[in-house]
Amino acid sequence: MIRLICADLDGTLLNEERFIPEANRKAILRAREEGVRLVFASGRPPQGLSRYLKELDLDHEGEYIISMNGSILMECGTKRMLREAGLGRPQLSYLLDIARQNRDIVNPHMYHGEKIFVERQEAATRIYEKLSRCKTTLVPDLTAYLDITMSKVVFCALEANGALAELQQRLEKKLPPEIRMFRSADFLLEFVHRDAGKWNAAAALAEHLGIQQDQVLCIGDNENDMDMVREAGFGGCPSNACEALKACADYVAVSDNDHGGAAEVIAAGLGWT
Repeated sequence: MIRLICADLDGTLLNEERFIPEANRKAILRAREEGVRLVFASGRPPQGLSRYLKELDLDHEGEYIISMNGSILMECGTKRMLREAGLGRPQLSYLLDIARQNRDIVNPHMYHGEKIFVERQEAATRIYEKLSRCKTTLVPDLTAYLDITMSKVVFCALEANGALAELQQRLEKKLPPEIRMFRSADFLLEFVHRDAGKWNAAAALAEHLGIQQDQVLCIGDNENDMDMVREAGFGGCPSNACEALKACADYVAVSDNDHGGAAEVIAAGLGWT
């Protein structure tokens, strides 16, 4: 029996206009009426989730979010941290060096608390600000922030020309074991600490709530969702999900994120007819 739903937002629970489709809203309401908890599991910073938390009445004590791709597990309302897993100086220094060696391909973003630090305001950065509803802070030199633990680092591609995918392939062979890497969108390559990840945070929350891991349903659409979709008691995705995620899902919806694909996964996981 499913008792906890962990749902990605962008490309999954939200449509391309960044709204929750009515089919998804109705499925969430029905699940909650049946006593099933809903938790956002997003790559966004906490402030990028506030609109949707308020919309679904999840912005109070006793509700939780998984943010920064599992780097943060936080109680809503009180803002109490249940779990944090950040990148330290060795990992940050390594990633910044890589970014500067490839400055014609990517622009690095470093995340701490409510801040996103960048050295350059590229066009792709402004696209990401619109996507996440979070503003970046322009700084002269990111090396001044290496001693601050960061929730994650994101390489934002400057052009959609395949160079980011090639960089990802090169890094897969030499990335330090303390760093996890995955794509969260076509133009975003993300890095978190090995102890982060959406499933690690979801499993920690399930334990905190006294829920068995096989009672967790996870929904996502991209590489950063793969661990939770694969490891959950029931993992699913909308039809617009990347092929690698579809391959490890228990259920692939017929509908995409614009047409209630998440609702379809919830119905399948909860056994609704």
